[in-house]
Amino acid sequence: MDEQFGDMALDLQDRLYIVGWTPSADFPLKNAYQPMYGGGLDGFLSRISDSSPVVSSPLTATPRQVKLRYVQGGSLPQAQDVQLVGNQVPFLAVANAAWVTVSPQSGIAPVTLRIGAAILTPGAYNAEVTLTPGSGARLTIPVSLTILTPAPVLTAVEPAFVALGSDDTIVTIRGSGFTPETKVRLYELTYEVPITFVDSTTLQFKMSYLSFVEEGTYRFSVVNPDSETSQPAVLSVGRRTPEITGVVNAASRLNGPIAPGELLFISGLNFGPQERLSVVFGDHPAAIIAYTGVDVTVIVPVLSRDASVALVVASGSLLSSPLQLGVVEAVPGLFTADGSGIGDALAEGELTPGSAVTLFGTGDGGLPVTAIIDGRDAAVESSGAVDGKPGWFQVRVEIPADAPISAPLAVVIKAGQGESQPGVTLTLR
Repeated sequence: MDEQFGDMALDLQDRLYIVGWTPSADFPLKNAYQPMYGGGLDGFLSRISDSSPVVSSPLTATPRQVKLRYVQGGSLPQAQDVQLVGNQVPFLAVANAAWVTVSPQSGIAPVTLRIGAAILTPGAYNAEVTLTPGSGARLTIPVSLTILTPAPVLTAVEPAFVALGSDDTIVTIRGSGFTPETKVRLYELTYEVPITFVDSTTLQFKMSYLSFVEEGTYRFSVVNPDSETSQPAVLSVGRRTPEITGVVNAASRLNGPIAPGELLFISGLNFGPQERLSVVFGDHPAAIIAYTGVDVTVIVPVLSRDASVALVVASGSLLSSPLQLGVVEAVPGLFTADGSGIGDALAEGELTPGSAVTLFGTGDGGLPVTAIIDGRDAAVESSGAVDGKPGWFQVRVEIPADAPISAPLAVVIKAGQGESQPGVTLTLR
């Protein structure tokens, strides 16, 4: 039987109630609320009563039992005072174990008894002090003594934090004084998983992924046979603080100053679920265009240029460290066919000398744009926003009639003081 005692109490009818836990499938039952074993640890509540006629004693004691406890190396247990009440009742006090001390051993109640214990080897001991009055029923005072060795020392639980939704995780207990018999406790109960004894300073065990489906904390402690329980250490489960690792123009894939209306690609860690995700520039929230679970694409809101602004990514109430970014009027970037920001431009139209072609980008700041193809000014027929693609701009330009087709042609778009990234080309046919 591996039952664990929780506590007990006596009601006004002298019925004893005992509560505890059991992992046993054959625990004896009577009128059980749950007659079948539920698995894991089932709680139990037992009531014990005695219908025998009660012969009262002329003596009463407060408290009705004595509990003494001693940890080796600590302060010796002090004898406990018991108030013995009676109406000038003579009595004799006798303990049924040599380790129990009681004083006085005889006298007339009311009186104060002092009940103590001698120091023994580690373990749990139980005895009784029987008070026999001159007439009437005896009174018995239960005495318990628990002697413990010093607690093992727990210094750390690693990891101290596990992200919500994590897989099975190996947990390491660091400290000293561990033995192969050391038990790990979760709150007040033995943690019923296989424990690996590495050495006197290290224990390990595996926590199931099911332990990480909700936010919360696990409070672990360790205990040796007949020892005091160590101080606890906590493992927390929750969402990690968002961390920004990169911010680039969504077209050029280059970092640097930002411009109102620009599409930004923000990469990072621990951004969390989309319903909890928000991005702000200073006090201005940004519209989220796309989210992969790892990276988020946003449109820069209207900001004061020639200044700087703090970018913060939030997952619910968890905020990233602010990232300061400069603000300018325009940072044009051209989309490329493969999305890398280098190589053939994303273009629509006939790629032949003298024809018009439409290029796409972001970050023009809503300003007029100019174009340079193969190092020469190219006529701009029109420019503006792209329907259905927030943050995009399009510009229709004429390819010079005498442009060579022997090699890719460099193409650059300018808006205000900004110009698109180098390395973008048009390959003519």
